[in-house]
Amino acid sequence: MEVFINECSLHRQFATQDDFEIALRIFFQVVDRLRTVEHQFYQRSDLLHVYQATRNKTFIASLNGVKRKDLRISVRNVLNNKLNVRDWTQERVHSSEDIFLCMQELVTDTSIAELGERILCGMTQHGLLINLPESRFASETSLTIDKNGDSLTNIDCVDHKEALERWLEETFRISRREYSVLSNTPPLDFQTILRNSNRFDRTQLPRQGGRILYREKSTGYIWYVDNLHVGNAAHFEVFDRNGRNHLGEADLAGTLDHSKRDPNKRLNV
Repeated sequence: MEVFINECSLHRQFATQDDFEIALRIFFQVVDRLRTVEHQFYQRSDLLHVYQATRNKTFIASLNGVKRKDLRISVRNVLNNKLNVRDWTQERVHSSEDIFLCMQELVTDTSIAELGERILCGMTQHGLLINLPESRFASETSLTIDKNGDSLTNIDCVDHKEALERWLEETFRISRREYSVLSNTPPLDFQTILRNSNRFDRTQLPRQGGRILYREKSTGYIWYVDNLHVGNAAHFEVFDRNGRNHLGEADLAGTLDHSKRDPNKRLNV
């Protein structure tokens, strides 16, 4: 699955910085939900410094002005994470010489055109655009892209978490793969974020309580499902790269709680 941030959904639609911050929280809910699903994230970084969110302020300038530090840092971490977010211009597929239209507007050299071309040439089976809220695409769940007046394709798009949930269910029947907090058995690995091969590598290390150990690519930390807890209590145990230091427990969304660190725990790896 390839996911593109649609910079064209920034067109000074927010009257105030406060309006932008409300929309940014909605945007972050979408990208945060995607952390639990295997995907490749793309953006065109330079255009985020060009397209305006509020009057006379680009998206990046508006982001830098966000009052809530936690939100500002969280969104920056998403956009700046080189392991998970690629700038598609480094592996560009569509040509600047082709004419791509969307809603009767020229979109060549944008993320819309790039994803449209990848779908047209069969490079990606499942592509999705993430729009900022309150944009001219707000009422759309799919955009029709015209290439040179003779090739048409459709691109699915969402701008809030509920729409993403519907799309994931319709596209992947994801509810069959996700763990229920009502379950009386521990989650299987494929029902958790451990299935995300962009974030985790399966290791050949000795199993812990029968569970496979995974290494987080960005940190080297070792993760595995605690086999003794179920339902709402289900969680991951997280250790440093050598397995000598227990770093804490992580919930099923992948948020590590260092306060649950146990100095007596270690792995024999």
